[in-house]
Amino acid sequence: MSDAEHDAAGAREKLHTPVLEWLLGGVGLLLVAAAVAFLAWSGTTQGDRPPEIHVEVERVIRQRDGWLVMVRAYNAGGEAAAELLIRGRLAGGNGSGGDGSGAEESELRLDYLPSRSDRRGGLFFTRDPGSGQLTVRAIGYAEP
Repeated sequence: MSDAEHDAAGAREKLHTPVLEWLLGGVGLLLVAAAVAFLAWSGTTQGDRPPEIHVEVERVIRQRDGWLVMVRAYNAGGEAAAELLIRGRLAGGNGSGGDGSGAEESELRLDYLPSRSDRRGGLFFTRDPGSGQLTVRAIGYAEP
C-alpha cells in the first residue's frame, strides 16, 4: 500500500463518527431539552403562587428540663418565605381543666424557607406534649 492510499484510508476513518458517540450526544441533547422545558413550565405555572406552609411534628424528645418537639416545615408554594414564625401550643393536661387557661406556647423562627423545600427545628415545652393537645402551625412570614 502506498503512502497516498494509506493517507486516504486514514482520512476516511477519521471522518467516521462512532455510533456510541452519536447515541451519547443524542441523550445529552434530550436531557438539556427536558431541563429547559421543565424550567419554563415551572416558571410559568408555579412562580406566582405564594408560600404554602405545612408544619408537622416529627418526634418528641424528653430532656432534662422539659420536652423538645421536633417539627418539619414544608413550603409547597411557588415563592419562598423569610422569617417564618411557627407556634406550638400545648393545651389541656396538667391542671388546665381543658379550658385552655393552662396552655403553654413555644415559638420557632426559620430564617428562610425556599419554594418546594423543607426545614426542621424544635419547640421547647416544660410539660409533656402527650399530656394535652399539641398543635403546631405557621403564623406568619415576610417576603424575602
